[in-house]
Amino acid sequence: MNGTNQRTFPLLRLPLTAQKNVLRNMEILYLFGFSLCSRAIKSLVKSLNITANGIILTFRGLCNLTMVFKNRTIRLIIGTNEELQGVLLQIEHLRSRTGQSLGADVVQALQFGKERPIIDWYLEYWKKPIFTVKDWLEHFMSLCHCRSIDCLQFINPAYSIDSIEENTKGIRFNVVDSSDVESRQYSQEVVKRFYHANTVILDDNIFETATETHGFLVQNFMKILSELQLGLNDLLVTNFSVLDCYDPNLSEKKLNRFLKLWKKGSNPNLTRLLIETEWEPSAVNESLILSGLNSKIIPKSDVKIYEQRRALGRPYTLKIEEGFEIQRKDGTRATIVFHKLSNFRFEFFVWF
Repeated sequence: MNGTNQRTFPLLRLPLTAQKNVLRNMEILYLFGFSLCSRAIKSLVKSLNITANGIILTFRGLCNLTMVFKNRTIRLIIGTNEELQGVLLQIEHLRSRTGQSLGADVVQALQFGKERPIIDWYLEYWKKPIFTVKDWLEHFMSLCHCRSIDCLQFINPAYSIDSIEENTKGIRFNVVDSSDVESRQYSQEVVKRFYHANTVILDDNIFETATETHGFLVQNFMKILSELQLGLNDLLVTNFSVLDCYDPNLSEKKLNRFLKLWKKGSNPNLTRLLIETEWEPSAVNESLILSGLNSKIIPKSDVKIYEQRRALGRPYTLKIEEGFEIQRKDGTRATIVFHKLSNFRFEFFVWF
């Protein structure tokens, strides 16, 4: 056959190195679409070692999978019809003209069909009737060499919790966020079904009784970020390592009692605690909080760095330049920090 009349490109007939060179000149969006052609093509795309900086699975009406790369973000919207005849994916591909990573605000602001002056965007439609939602998730996680999804987010989803659990079975999530779910019962089910996550984010106390609250707190979450209103007894039953909470009923005596119990060995997994209060900073009796703790003022020259992993991206660090140091009976040291802003905030760091 005359090569000038050939309408196809014999990619798979090329040497492997040449195949990879061709694919490296393609946009990630089109590589992902290309990977759906066959198992051989998928393996070839996977061999490029494409890695995502983060992956978020969001149930906001339909199922949304967002993959963040160095200078582009791909967002997949997965939908199925009632007859389960197939899955339609609409993919937005955003590319920064400056070559820098797109911020979350840019991704959230983008709407389908509306062009933004700061980005180029592409839209593709893919259909694979034999695929389920789980198949789509596993396919793209495999391409990105991701063993887990950074964040599972619920924003008033249209699907039942049973359906979501079935379609994500076997997938590991680092963070589960149900802070935007209006239904308290649905939020409770999210926490019960996805208890293997390291971190859970709640908007407020979704539990109706103290027994239910305690049952949640004794689970082995590494981190709880919420507006839970927790008392002293609640704090003492937790197995958390990081907790952000809110307590309008906290008192200096209760806080002092918690710190004394920590010195005796309570809350052994704790690494950071932040409690938001409604106290006027000028009215706080710091001496009462520190009473009997044998605390020491930390000199400004003794700076400590606390590192905490984000749901997406690199860990962020906190520089601790002031506060009071106390010591547990096993020698473990901790730093107490009082934040006097518009309201009083208590922060506690443990150094292992």
